[in-house]
Amino acid sequence: MLQFECVHCHQKTDEKDVIAKLHDVILFAETARRIGARRQHRGSGGRPKGSRCPGCSAEMSAAKLRDHRIPCVRDHLKEIQFFAIELAPKDPDPYPDFRIREIRETEVEFEKLSCNNVISVPLEKIAEITQLIRDKNRAAVRVYGNIEWHENIQRWRFVPTRPVGRPTLDRQIWRDLEARFRSLQSPDGDALRANWISTSWNDDGDHWYLSGTQNVRVHEFFKWIAERAAVELGHDGGQEAVAFWLDRLKRDSQSFHSDAEISSRELDGRITTAQAGTIYRVWEASADYCLKLETANVSAARRDLDELEPPLQIAIPSPTVIKENPRRDYVMPILDEKGWSILDWANEAGVDFHTANDYLKSKTRSFQSTRRKLASALGVDVGKLPR
Repeated sequence: MLQFECVHCHQKTDEKDVIAKLHDVILFAETARRIGARRQHRGSGGRPKGSRCPGCSAEMSAAKLRDHRIPCVRDHLKEIQFFAIELAPKDPDPYPDFRIREIRETEVEFEKLSCNNVISVPLEKIAEITQLIRDKNRAAVRVYGNIEWHENIQRWRFVPTRPVGRPTLDRQIWRDLEARFRSLQSPDGDALRANWISTSWNDDGDHWYLSGTQNVRVHEFFKWIAERAAVELGHDGGQEAVAFWLDRLKRDSQSFHSDAEISSRELDGRITTAQAGTIYRVWEASADYCLKLETANVSAARRDLDELEPPLQIAIPSPTVIKENPRRDYVMPILDEKGWSILDWANEAGVDFHTANDYLKSKTRSFQSTRRKLASALGVDVGKLPR
C-alpha cells in the first residue's frame, strides 16, 4: 500500500486515509479525467478493443460485454438497494435523494423521496454505479439520458438519449447513410460480406466477421458507417455497435441467408453443431435497410413517441384527488432551510430512514418517543409537530 508524507508535519498516512478525506467532487473529477485519458484518440491503432462494464468497471471485449452487462448491473444495484441514491444527470431541485424501489429483469425503479414519484430506467441505460466514499450509505448512479421534471404533468421522468432500436426522425440522416453504404461498392465486383455463426468465431465471443475483399480500408469504412447507423437507432456506440447493426440486418433484412451447419469435434470427443449464415453484399443490404428505416420505421417511431407522452387531461391529476399532508407541509420547509434530505433528518434524529419517510407520507401513527426525536432534530417543540 502506498504511503504519503505531509510536507508540513511529515506525518505518514496510507492512500485509503487520503482518499477518505477527499470531497466526492474531487474524486468524480479525477475519475472523469482518467476515463477521458483512456478514451483519447490513438493515432494509428484505431479504437481500443476493450469496453467497460458500468457495474463492475471491468474491461472486456464487446461480444463478452453483451452477455455480461445486464446481470452485472442488476447485481450491483442489489448491493446498494437500501442506500440513498443520487441520480445524474438530473434537473436541479433542493431534494436530490432517491431510493431503489424495485429491481426487475430488464429495468430498475427509483423512487424520489421528496415526492414519491417512481421513475423506471432500463438497465441498459445505466452508465455508471459508484458507492460514495464519504458516506457508506450513499451511492451515485449515472444514466444515459436525463432525469427531468415535467411541469405539465407534475412528475419526474427518465428521458433517455434515444430509446434503443427506435430510429431518428431526421430523414436526411438515413439518406446520407444510404449513400455512404452504396459508395463502398467495389468496381471489380469483389463484394464485402458479413459472416455469422451462432457460437463464436474467436475467443472474444464475436458472432460476426467481415470477408470478401482484401481491402482493409473498405472493412474500416463499413464499420464506421455501421456504427453511425447503430447510434442513430439509439445504440451508445463503440465496438459492439457494428454487431448490433448486423444483428438488425439479420433479423429484418431479406439479404441474410442461413445456409450452413458447422460441426466440430471437441478435445473430449464431443461433437458440437452451430448454425451459420451470410449477408452477401452487406453494403447493399445496409443501404436498402436505411431506405426501410427512412419510410415505414420512421412513421412507426412517430406513433411510439406519441404514446410516450400521454394526453394531458389523463396525466394531470384532478385537484379533487390531491390529499393534504400537514406533516409534509410542515417539515419540508424546515428541511429545505437546513439543506437536509430526509435521510439527513433521520440520521440526526437517530431513527431509521423508513421511520422518517413513513411519517412524512402519513403512513403510520408515530410513537411519542419517535415524534420527540424527530422534533428535536428539527429544533421545534414536539407539540408543534403534526400528529
